[in-house]
Amino acid sequence: MHKCFPVRGWLLIAMLLTLLPPAIRADVSTDTRHARLFDYVGSYETDQLLADPRVAPLLQRVAGNQLEHLRENINVQGSVDLVSGWLRLAGNAPHGGTEEEGVICIYPDRAEVQAAIFSKGKITVLTEQGDYMNLPLCIKDWITQVNSLHKDRMVQPSNVSLRRR
Repeated sequence: MHKCFPVRGWLLIAMLLTLLPPAIRADVSTDTRHARLFDYVGSYETDQLLADPRVAPLLQRVAGNQLEHLRENINVQGSVDLVSGWLRLAGNAPHGGTEEEGVICIYPDRAEVQAAIFSKGKITVLTEQGDYMNLPLCIKDWITQVNSLHKDRMVQPSNVSLRRR
């Protein structure tokens, strides 16, 4: 045994570790009843997420009569992303990239849903927020990408250099 750290110290650490939950995730508070929604991150189970009873009524409330348009505009999508604590589903209508797109952002800790639709060159944000400043990065970053026709992701800006090691 190392002389700088006596056996008593190791025993204390071992006892404290047994009191911790089996898995700790920095992005999920362990006491939230919506924490299991974070299990969708990285998955392609988007239909199940949107049908989840903790999500579906919130989505219906925020989207209202735009729900079908929103669903069509995220029909072609990737996995569920995590953006600043928000679950994000983004996509486009079939054969509608850069023309008909959408995003749904779900914040499990507050049971909040926000969404946006890009259609006919215009973005409509579906939210209960009163001003743009209070929109989550999940929505604002998506707006930036849509407005650049996704070129901000594909074209290297002039002030960015790559350094290989």
